[in-house]
Amino acid sequence: MEDRINIIVLEDNEVTRTELKSYIQLHPKFELYGETGSEKEGLKLLKKQKVDVVILDLELDEGNGIRFAEQMRNLPIRQPFVVITTNNCSTSIQQYLRCELKIDFIFQKTNTSYSPEQILNMIEKVYKFHGSPNPKLIDEKEILKKRIRKELYNIGFTTNYIGTEYLTTALLIIFKYPDASLQVTKTLYPEIAKQYNTNSTNVEKSIRIAIEQTWNNANLMALIKHYPYEVINKNGRPSNKEFIRNMKLKLFGK
Repeated sequence: MEDRINIIVLEDNEVTRTELKSYIQLHPKFELYGETGSEKEGLKLLKKQKVDVVILDLELDEGNGIRFAEQMRNLPIRQPFVVITTNNCSTSIQQYLRCELKIDFIFQKTNTSYSPEQILNMIEKVYKFHGSPNPKLIDEKEILKKRIRKELYNIGFTTNYIGTEYLTTALLIIFKYPDASLQVTKTLYPEIAKQYNTNSTNVEKSIRIAIEQTWNNANLMALIKHYPYEVINKNGRPSNKEFIRNMKLKLFGK
C-alpha cells in the first residue's frame, strides 16, 4: 500500500527490537521493511528499497550509530526520517546529530517515560510533515512542553495556578541547558521572570503555591504513581528545588 510507512529498525537489544517489531506490525500505517543490530546490514537495507523511517540505536554492538548516520546522509537516496535512541546525554553529540546530520528526533533511553510505543506514537504524529513541498516546522520544544504538562497534570497540577506554567518553563530551560547546574534561585527564577515580565520573588512564590495546593488537593494514589520520590521537606510537601530536581530526573533521566 502506498500510504504505508516503510520502517527499518537498527537496534542490538533483542527485547527492544522485538517490542518495536510488534508495534510496527500491529499498526495499520506502518510496514516493517527490515530489522538488524548491525551497521553494515542496515546500510544494505537502505540501498535496496525506499525507506521512509529509520529507528537507530546510537550504541550498536556491531558498528557505530553515528558513523551509520554519516554514511546514510551521503547515500544517493531519498533521505528517510531518522529517530535516534541513545544512552548518551552529551550536549555536543546531540548538537552534532541535530545540526550536522539533520537527525529528526532523539529519544533518551534513560528517561523514565521512554518506550518503543512512545517512539512509534511520535512517528505517527510528525512523519506526515517530513519531505512535504511546504514542510511545517516540527517544533520539538512544543512536543516536549506537552509532555511536561501531561506529567504535571497527572500529579495533580492545574492551570488554575500560574506556578504550573512557571514549572513547565523551568523544565524546558533545564532541557535546553542539561549541563548547567540546577541553580534555581540564581538561574531559573530570573530567566522565568524575564520571559513572563515579572520578578524572581513572584516566580518563587507562585511555584511554591502551586506545589502546596497540589499536595493539599491531589489524590494520594496519583501522587505515589506519578511522583515516586520521598519528600525530604519536613512539611510533607517538596520544596521548589526538590520538586524541580526530581522532575528533571523523571523526564530527562539525569
